[in-house]
Amino acid sequence: MKKLIIKIFGLTDISNIIYRACLKERRKSKEEFNKELQDIVEVMERDHELELQVKDSELALLEQQIYQIRVKHRDALALEAKSKRQVKANFVITSEISMQTNNLMMLFNKCVGEIEGLKDRSEQHFLKLT
Repeated sequence: MKKLIIKIFGLTDISNIIYRACLKERRKSKEEFNKELQDIVEVMERDHELELQVKDSELALLEQQIYQIRVKHRDALALEAKSKRQVKANFVITSEISMQTNNLMMLFNKCVGEIEGLKDRSEQHFLKLT
């Protein structure tokens, strides 16, 4: 019955027009969807690229910090080695000073002993005279 009404009133053209309009709208919707999807993909790709650039710059900064820490560590090791050498040199000098001080003390004691001996002899001589 539908077909009869369509033929009588000449609605075939209208149904074809509506059908074609629906197809066109579908194609248009697909094109719009694909375009929107492509825009979203482009935005996501740009965001991803920016994130990669940020991560690369953070990585470069961390690498630079690691290098600086390594340089500081190397300098600290060199300073420690220098300090150890200085401590050894100071120990040698301190030992020499200690030995010389002991030698001086012995010489001083010898001189004091001789002075005491002279003093005793002079006192005895004085007692003899008196």
